[in-house]
Amino acid sequence: MTTTAQRNHRDPIAINLRRLCYIRSLLITLTLTLITLGYYQQWPLPYASLQWIMIGQMAITALTFWRISDSPKLSQLEYFLHIVFDIVALTLLLYFTGGAGNPLISFFLIPLSICAATLNSRYCWIATLLSIACYTLLFDFYQPFAIAAPGNQHHHPGSMMDTGVINLHTVGMWLTFVVSALLINTFIVKMATAIRRREDDLNRWREDDLQQQQVMAVASLAAGTAHELGTPLNTMLLLTEELTAAEGLPANCKTDVTAIEQQIQHCRATLKKLTHQAEHYRREEHSLQAIDSYIKGLLSHWHIIRPEVDFQLITDNTEPPLIRVAATMEQALINLLNNAADACPEQILLTLEYGNRNSSMITLHIDDQGEGIDHHIASQRGERIFTTKGGDGLGLGLYLSRSTLNRFGGEVYLLNRPEGGTRATITLPYQKPE
Repeated sequence: MTTTAQRNHRDPIAINLRRLCYIRSLLITLTLTLITLGYYQQWPLPYASLQWIMIGQMAITALTFWRISDSPKLSQLEYFLHIVFDIVALTLLLYFTGGAGNPLISFFLIPLSICAATLNSRYCWIATLLSIACYTLLFDFYQPFAIAAPGNQHHHPGSMMDTGVINLHTVGMWLTFVVSALLINTFIVKMATAIRRREDDLNRWREDDLQQQQVMAVASLAAGTAHELGTPLNTMLLLTEELTAAEGLPANCKTDVTAIEQQIQHCRATLKKLTHQAEHYRREEHSLQAIDSYIKGLLSHWHIIRPEVDFQLITDNTEPPLIRVAATMEQALINLLNNAADACPEQILLTLEYGNRNSSMITLHIDDQGEGIDHHIASQRGERIFTTKGGDGLGLGLYLSRSTLNRFGGEVYLLNRPEGGTRATITLPYQKPE
């Protein structure tokens, strides 16, 4: 069973928030060291106010560490609010220690850099504008720090802009900060976003490769199992033929033996088909077909297998596009149809959509009238093997369907319908007819 701490250990937001707290703790330690030094050097600082700011930062940091270990889910907004808290806390510290003339004013770049590396551009722009606004306000709103301008014995509130040298220096620092903040928000955000997208692509490719390996393993196992079952089935078939030819066998027994022989023949045919399908997974052969005729043909074949099912197909009235099809795709779609029929064989509605020419995907909705599915199962989207049929299912249907459709550039989504039942949505890319 996965604990909250174990989940958060893998959650990127929790990891980044923990690192943010480490950086905050380091800055708190540095600030406390400077305040302690100032106290022993008798710097004229508002120590009581600074003390309360430091206590607030330490309390928030401690509560954050506790929340990371206890909360099941952390959001990007919560993480961003911590960055805003750091900007506001730094602004308060600078307000009591000389305002924009304090050399520690450049610490505003720390939360901006963290935000750019971990959040999207919207949050970064908000943090950038907030930092620039706080920096600008510190020109006029601050408590003077006497040693901030050495040699100036008459330094007082509002005098920062009275000396030409200080004016040039502080305004130059402000311009440097604004340019740095804009560069961070423009380029580092894009670079970090590109890196995150590449990591997401690599993770998705790695996951797809793992799924394909699992599918190939299942296909190889199926082929091997079919080969192993061939010998006992042939033996039983020979025995039934001998029993049928034997003299003195009652008529009712002959009827039963004939039925057994037919079932054995059916098993052999099924195993042979299974072996061929396993080979198709290794050597996929594609063809192009119009989507509407392909779906109608598939449903006709499926209705022979499941004659008790009542279904209705709705299609667009526009010219149907072409899609790449193979034998494995048919089995993948039949698995999804069987799931709907097992849930409720009555009033299954299939909606085929391809009329949107601005999209390169066709969409097939399969709506059943069953009891619906568990939300956790729906969120898995066939990413692992599971069954909802108790001991009657092997848990392979949805998993293999998703893996097969992924190879064709498609996807499978499951959700509960508001009016009851389950909707399976299949998307597949198509080629527009020339």
